[in-house]
Amino acid sequence: MNKKFFVKVLSMILISMFVVGITKTAHAKIGDSGVIRVEGEETINELLGGVKLHQQDISAPIDCTGDYYYKYDSQYLETMAGGEGVKIVSWSYRNAEKWQMAGVSDIAANFEKENPGWIVVGGTNADFFHINGNGQMASNAMENGEMINPMNITTNSWWRGILGFTKDNELMAGVPDVTDYYTAHIFDENDSDTEKNTIKISAVNPTTISTSGVTVLTKDNLTAYDLRDYKVVVGTYDVVRQTSNGEIFVKGYVKEIRDGKENERPLDFYNDGTNNVSIKEFFLVSKDGSLDDLVVGDYVKVQKDYMNEWANVYNSASYYWKILDNNKVLYEGHSNPEKKAEIIETYGKGGDISYITCTKSRCLFGIKADGSYVMAVIGGSTSSGMTLSEAAYYMKEIGCVDAWDFDGGGSATLIARDEYGNIQTINTPSDGNQGVERRVGNALLMVVRDPGFVFSLADSTPTTVSLKKKTGDIFEKMTNIKLKVDGKTIDVLDEQQEIEITGLHEGEKYLAEISFTYDGNTYQSSIPIQTKEYNERVYFISQSHGFLIKLEQSDEVLEITNIVFDIDGKKYYMDHVEEFTIDNLVKGREYQISYSYTIKNKITNEVYTKDVEVQTYKTLEYEIPSIVTFEQNRKTSNKLSIEYKYEDADKLVKEAYILKNGEKTAVTNKSDIITFENLDFITNKYVFQLVISYVDLDNRTFTVESEELVYEKEECSHEYDNDCDEICNICGETRVVHHSWIDATCDSPKYCSKCHKQEGEALGHNWVDATYDAPKTCSRCGKTEGEPLEKDDHQNEEKGCKKCSKTSVISMILFTFAFSSVLLYFRKKQ
Repeated sequence: MNKKFFVKVLSMILISMFVVGITKTAHAKIGDSGVIRVEGEETINELLGGVKLHQQDISAPIDCTGDYYYKYDSQYLETMAGGEGVKIVSWSYRNAEKWQMAGVSDIAANFEKENPGWIVVGGTNADFFHINGNGQMASNAMENGEMINPMNITTNSWWRGILGFTKDNELMAGVPDVTDYYTAHIFDENDSDTEKNTIKISAVNPTTISTSGVTVLTKDNLTAYDLRDYKVVVGTYDVVRQTSNGEIFVKGYVKEIRDGKENERPLDFYNDGTNNVSIKEFFLVSKDGSLDDLVVGDYVKVQKDYMNEWANVYNSASYYWKILDNNKVLYEGHSNPEKKAEIIETYGKGGDISYITCTKSRCLFGIKADGSYVMAVIGGSTSSGMTLSEAAYYMKEIGCVDAWDFDGGGSATLIARDEYGNIQTINTPSDGNQGVERRVGNALLMVVRDPGFVFSLADSTPTTVSLKKKTGDIFEKMTNIKLKVDGKTIDVLDEQQEIEITGLHEGEKYLAEISFTYDGNTYQSSIPIQTKEYNERVYFISQSHGFLIKLEQSDEVLEITNIVFDIDGKKYYMDHVEEFTIDNLVKGREYQISYSYTIKNKITNEVYTKDVEVQTYKTLEYEIPSIVTFEQNRKTSNKLSIEYKYEDADKLVKEAYILKNGEKTAVTNKSDIITFENLDFITNKYVFQLVISYVDLDNRTFTVESEELVYEKEECSHEYDNDCDEICNICGETRVVHHSWIDATCDSPKYCSKCHKQEGEALGHNWVDATYDAPKTCSRCGKTEGEPLEKDDHQNEEKGCKKCSKTSVISMILFTFAFSSVLLYFRKKQ
């Protein structure tokens, strides 16, 4: 009998299920039946996609009867009701050539490798498997639409059946309908998601090849065939499987289409004379034209398929006994011979029910009334484990209405991804110590689309959370990103690398729901996030007769406005200050102190109070040395006398000194006047401080410091030799002065008319050479030097004198006559 369960998301239900961003799923309380007892506090961890990990120690009597309760450790994963983002996936380790057993953690890692963009949140082992054989799961299994194991040994829905999950995460349970033939599903090489054709397969690895239809040959068939007159489509497989009864699954690309040859079969590899060369062949063979539409590059999957009601199942794994049916615990009372016979007849159809009655670690799957899924593992600490009747009670009491049993014993393994992104083994498999997993045939996994962002508590504050985008091609191609936290939606830019979520409450857990588009498809995922607890940073410093309280504000948004301390029923109020002293207490006594403080959100003005439980503090058993006086007694122009006094009732002080600009001057008395001489208050700044060093009763060294006496440089009256003097005779300070400058001349440099200070050099004369008429003369100051030049007696007067440029009288007359003749000529012309 088949039974169908639907997981539907109703918006009104979803809204009602959210409380401050965290989904709450109601379930029965463990212990209600009296069969299961709580032995320890339950811990719940929030995982990706809203999945929760529950862990709790419990106990139960065998077959639900008796007074002795055996102890068990229980852990289960629970999806969020209506959680669209979480998918249930069946998976086996994808070795290309053969079945391969692996631990559940390794299977999870292999799933992520083969399905980039998806993350495993957690999971368990699933089907029974051929542990001493080829490692295949014992019955039918589909993995992401691929029927990796077409064997179908289911008999009745109570004993042997299949849990199937559609793409929409809808659960089918019972005996499935499976085709009795294989189909080749054909996809275009550039679109592996869209099926373009199907071909019904006539035979798989037969003894002889049929002349009609399509035959599939895989590398596991060692028979060679005469394929002349046949068309052979040669494929290169990515995955090929053959079960113990000869059922197959194969998928891969079409590498070549050719005519068949005599005596051939698909090869896994060939030897080139030196090495084995992998070629991973499979054949599709036909002579009736059935393969004419295939082309090189097509992607082919050859498998059996679910049909009828099961046609939409996308993932499946087989169970071994249903244990809870519509809230009814099955097989209870099997220790009673009459009841056992009834169980065998009703549920086992006369078969063996030893797996019901034996005690083993159990691996279970269940569904709650609200549609959330549960994967549980229960291990024994004082026994080898539960029978299936106790296991059914456990599943019922955590809220399941239907539940099924998977492979248990040493195979029972539950994994979950921790807050650092690492897959952890949560239980202790009975095959080994913590973290050691038995290699199994397959696993049932809870997976989510990689949200593309990561959360770290280190990046949080009490009111904000930061999400950082992952790197990689998949995440760079995410678009239309939307983030929803605490009912508020945040639009995210496609290129945005970090999201800051503000306005949150301190120390709260939230579920950040992310939706985005990738490769044309819209995905939903979620990340559990959390703000930090507010760190109040209130420090108690013990004093002899009380406590010095120091407050350090630790957040930019939240601030402590006041603190109320309770000491032996007496209240002390610390309002809007950073330091506060509680005194008048007894020296060396312990006090029980509790306090509450008020926090104000500076952005929202929200105010709330937090309490700190009673803690023990003790006043000191000795008087702390203290400085009573440190002040100026007398000061002159170059001396300073300082009066000091300190108290040391318990004689703890080992050293006392006064610092003058960091230089120590030891003091030997508890009180005195110390004089410092040869001080220059005009040119120097001075800082004085009294320091006492003491050792307490625990041989710890402390120091007590006085307030500083600070003497800034004093203002100088300044004394100069004259109006133009630049350097003060008292302090040596240089000033800027303005001279009355007289410009430099040929004989003297530039100089001040007031102080006669000189600058630069004299200009020097600018001499013009002597002529016959004048001596050498300075063109700047007119000064002359020497005599005019003497004339040469033999100088040619007609040509003029070279020294003075004079011409002879005759030359002048001739020039005048010539010029006049030219003028007369032009007048006559006119």
